[in-house]
Order: sequence, then structure tokens, then C-alpha cells
Amino acid sequence: MKSHHDIWVMDKTDAGWSSPRHLPTSVNSDADEFYPMALKNGTLYFGSQRKGCNGVCDIYRAVPQKDSSYTVENLGAPINTAAGEYEPFVTEDEQLMLLAVTRRPDSVGEFDLYLSRKRADGKWGEPVNLGPEVNSPARELSPKLTPNSKYLYWASSRSPALLAKPEKRTTAQVLQDLHSPGNGVGDIYQIDVAVVPALKPPQ
Repeated sequence: MKSHHDIWVMDKTDAGWSSPRHLPTSVNSDADEFYPMALKNGTLYFGSQRKGCNGVCDIYRAVPQKDSSYTVENLGAPINTAAGEYEPFVTEDEQLMLLAVTRRPDSVGEFDLYLSRKRADGKWGEPVNLGPEVNSPARELSPKLTPNSKYLYWASSRSPALLAKPEKRTTAQVLQDLHSPGNGVGDIYQIDVAVVPALKPPQ
């Protein structure tokens, strides 16, 4: 039997955390479910590679019901495309979404970060690439906004430390660089939202 990723939850109790609880089949499928984002009201956003996806992975929304079941919907276009959409971050008012995307025509790296805002009709707008202030030719993943929406945090596998070095280096220098930040394995980055044009609130 092929192993795959599922979404589990733990409940906070007076005695501490409960045992992990497997979410129902409306959320978990026989394919991979990735990177759940939980809002305070219990609504989940997550990526899934289940049958019926538009591409290699789509983003889904799951709303909890009184009987402990979930109503699950594929967000559809323009969020989900024939490319791959992963790792949604959604603000508590569900008006802004950040997502990691691979294989879109305007992507510059293996994974780029995009932004979508809710339209006046309540549907998600066309995702916008966050641009060179955030995205690089490497992988950009796990976007998160601070609660005051002032800073964006994300993970990147860019390798500025290695690329900036001169060609001739000693073995010791190479080993030091390979064990330092910017080695291409992955680091956490921060940026002020004010300097990212795509993140500025619409006028």
C-alpha cells in the first residue's frame, strides 16, 4: 500500500494536548494532503493531490459542520490551474491569500509566492506574482504574514552565500560555506510589506 500524507488534529484540553485525531475522508483522500492552514473558526485551507485536481496539486477549503464532518470545496479557477498550487496562508477575514506555486507561466523560480485578494463578488481574484523583492530562481515556500500584516516571512532555498564567493576557494572555505546560511538548503527570510508592490493594499 502506498503511503501518503494526511491531515490530523490535536485538541487542547485542561490536561494538555489530546491524542492525534485523523480528519474524515472528506478532508483526507487516498492521495496526499499538504500544509493545512486553520482559521480560528475551524475552517481549513490545504493542498491536495486528490483525483479531480486541475494540476499536480490544488488548494481546497474545508468548513466544519455541527456533526464533526466537513464541507470541502476545490477553490477552482483562478486559484487552481494546470500548474501546481501549495501552502495557502489565509488571513482570518478570508480576504487575502498567499500561496506557493510551481509551473505557472510567469514564475521565475522552481516555486514562486503569489497573492490573491477576495473580489467584491466574494470570489478569489487572479493570483499575482510577488515579484523580485520576494521571489528568486530557487524555491520560495511557506509564506506567512505577521498578525499586523507588516512583515512577510517565508522560506527560500536561494544560495547567495555560495554565488557571491570567488571561484578559487580552499576546501575549508567551501565546507564553511556549505554549513552557513545561504547554502541553498533553505533559510527563513523576512521583508517589510511596504517594499513589496504586490502586497500593498489596493487604493
